[in-house]
Amino acid sequence: MNERHLAVNVDLDSISLYFQLHGLDPAAADEIVYERAVPRFLELFERCGVKATFFIVAQDLERGDNWAQARALVEAGHEIGNHTFTHPYDLIHRPAEEIFSETKRAHVVLSELNAGPIVGFRAPGYNVSPAVYKALTRLGYVYDSSILPSPPYLLAKYAVMGALALRGKRSRSIVGNPWQMFASPQPGTRHGVWEIPISVLPVARVPVIGTSLALFGERFGQLCVRTLRHQRVVNLEFHGVDLLSLHDDPIARPLAAQSDLRVPVAKKLEVFRRTIRGLAQSHEPLRLDALVWRLPR
Repeated sequence: MNERHLAVNVDLDSISLYFQLHGLDPAAADEIVYERAVPRFLELFERCGVKATFFIVAQDLERGDNWAQARALVEAGHEIGNHTFTHPYDLIHRPAEEIFSETKRAHVVLSELNAGPIVGFRAPGYNVSPAVYKALTRLGYVYDSSILPSPPYLLAKYAVMGALALRGKRSRSIVGNPWQMFASPQPGTRHGVWEIPISVLPVARVPVIGTSLALFGERFGQLCVRTLRHQRVVNLEFHGVDLLSLHDDPIARPLAAQSDLRVPVAKKLEVFRRTIRGLAQSHEPLRLDALVWRLPR
């Protein structure tokens, strides 16, 4: 049995959440993640031969045909994870009972979608706290996958927030716990649940996520394949917008400032496909709910 495992997962955040990040009016957003990106991810993962985990914001399932698109994920054998009901960026700053209520409300909806229990969670904005872990324990969750232990990513995020503030705009993102950027990149137990961090490159801790692959291209993807070859767990994260592009999709021009959206979908698909296949040569691809049971006790 292969002792090295690859988890591929996608946060299906709506376009309106990106408007909030950039200090824009979310009412102006065209919600096309489920319509356009989800079918592309389904095809990508089928061609790569992997089953993934999709973290869903439950309220998004009330829009249009999103429920049917999400059911297609379940029917294709992918895992559904809890990404809260409304994606409040300040979740960790809310009272404990409100954290539990937000998480449970999503849990009920997603369990119906999944026709079975949900066991995994990802917090908005990679921000997690003891109160969040406690809520997951109360719901019987097995794992969380929220921590992104990457100083380069978080420092860049804080710089963007500062730049927006100087222009008189307010991002809905929050600073959170800055010490999490220095957390261990290895899975471990926290407050009664497993924490499976999103992978970063050794030493520099550049995040191994779809945004990095889209921006830095094929060479970065192959660097990930080489440097992560001997790691026990690789947790590769994407977002729904990673398979959208200003070249191919009706995305509002205010988001043109987001560099990864200026990369054509075809180019992204090629980089993503080669990276996943390269990692799968040394690691067994598993959904997160299966991978967690392979971790050493």
